[in-house]
Amino acid sequence: MLVLTNHVVTFQVSNQLLFNERFHHFANHGCEGESLLTMESRDAEKLRKNRVKIVESVDARKLTDVLFQEGILVNEDLEIINSKVTSAERARTLLDILPTRGPRAFKVFIDALSRDSAYPWLAAELR
Repeated sequence: MLVLTNHVVTFQVSNQLLFNERFHHFANHGCEGESLLTMESRDAEKLRKNRVKIVESVDARKLTDVLFQEGILVNEDLEIINSKVTSAERARTLLDILPTRGPRAFKVFIDALSRDSAYPWLAAELR
């Protein structure tokens, strides 16, 4: 089944989410290309190099509202992240999603870390 809502195209088979791709970048920027759908490589590398630190330190639930408000995450992402049992699983899932959410994703993630009183030290390290 193909469902088109809120600029999100979702393919579902047997009620399992197989693929979620956001096309609002194309509508907002008026151009095409993979660079609009992926994070800058230097930013993705920072997340990779600090993955263990982030997974051990961050409760992704504290960051998802900001990421959703800024259009980085969509409802399906929130459902996937919040379905995870442990804080580490939620953080890993968020880190897996972020690099696919465009060039603004890293900056908004850093802003979300800065807004939460528990993570300004981590935001400073990732900058």
